[in-house]
Amino acid sequence: MRDFFLRVFFTFWAASVLMLLGFWAVTAATDARPVARRWMVDTVETLGATAVDQFEFGGKDRLNLFLGALRDHSGIQAALVKDGVDLGASPPPPGLADLIAKARVERRPDYVLRSPWRGVVVSERGASTYVFAAQVRPRRMLAQSLTTGVPQMKLALAVLISAALSWLLAKSVTGPVGKLQAVARDLAGGNLSARARPVVAAGAPGVVAALAEDFDSMAARIQTLMDQQKEFLRDISHELRSPLSRLSVAAGLAQRGDLGGAERMEREIGILEGMISDLLTLARIDASVPASRRTPVHLGRLVQQIVMDASFEGAPDRKTVVQTGPFEVRLQGDPGLLHRCIENVVRNALGFTPPSGEVEVELSLEARSGIDGCLVAISDGGSGVPEADLERLFEPFYRGPGELNASRGGAGLGLAISRKVVQCHGGAIEAGNLAGGGLQVRLWLPL
Repeated sequence: MRDFFLRVFFTFWAASVLMLLGFWAVTAATDARPVARRWMVDTVETLGATAVDQFEFGGKDRLNLFLGALRDHSGIQAALVKDGVDLGASPPPPGLADLIAKARVERRPDYVLRSPWRGVVVSERGASTYVFAAQVRPRRMLAQSLTTGVPQMKLALAVLISAALSWLLAKSVTGPVGKLQAVARDLAGGNLSARARPVVAAGAPGVVAALAEDFDSMAARIQTLMDQQKEFLRDISHELRSPLSRLSVAAGLAQRGDLGGAERMEREIGILEGMISDLLTLARIDASVPASRRTPVHLGRLVQQIVMDASFEGAPDRKTVVQTGPFEVRLQGDPGLLHRCIENVVRNALGFTPPSGEVEVELSLEARSGIDGCLVAISDGGSGVPEADLERLFEPFYRGPGELNASRGGAGLGLAISRKVVQCHGGAIEAGNLAGGGLQVRLWLPL
């Protein structure tokens, strides 16, 4: 986390320093023309007065030393003319010569603010007229202005202030991230109740606060899944214990030559085999059906086959299963899973329907959230389910209350499988009690 803090800090600081330097350079190089003109006026007037003084007190030699120092140290080319006579050791550049000639005629100062900058002043000393001209390149002026003491102090102070602000900004970003990292490590260590939002301060940046909320959602989901897994394993062990105990007793009877023990063993083995098959089916169903397994399914014909099989199964008790609604309904899906899904619900309804009762399977077209779909409503003739237990109907190993259900046997996995199949097809499943009695399970599947 320290390395992360340093990276963030230096990134912010480097960006702010570059902005300061860029602003400083652009301001110095492209400042408003009045400021540049004022600088040229002050510079040329000051240098002109100094050059005249150098000549009058030290002659040409002293003047040329002064002009040479200007050229070598400041990059300023200058010339001094007295009554039309050039006093310099070398002739002035062409641009300055033209400016000097113009000033001698007009007898007034003049400035040209195009690179290179040029300026000329005219001064009277007794009976003599001096014309001083200077030429400077803006780049040299910029470099000189950046290396003077006052700008250096200002720049250094600005850099220090930017460093302090960058440190605070980096701390505000990396501090909450470090706390979030500690919570993540706590969660990875096995503490599934670890949450980031109480730890991350309320003043954290919006992105970090949103990240903490997403982390808490993920942690809550993981905790829920782990709790469900533990409960699932407890339910499996509980469900397997009873048939295994009965199988052990039946094995003992069979060893003593009791034929009923062998029959009991065969039945318990069948129960175990069915339960294990359902568990494997539940585990194999993915979160969604891949495109490679999606084929056109004639839902009306599939439901018709299930109804025929259920009618045959319910015939000994004079139970009837009827199909209503449109027949020509087609969708894309896994035909095997859809058959298992609807058959589980129909057989469950058949089991709860008393003798001479009726199970109705109704197909209808229904759009949800702008998506066309088919609704398969399966109604039984039983006594219904308590409202408090409706949500639990689709949980694994839930069998529901009532003596009728206890006599049916089964592991309570059928509706759980149906829910998972419907969900992996992008649909929804729900249950509700009918006004006249009985339970209705509704499966909605997108077309």
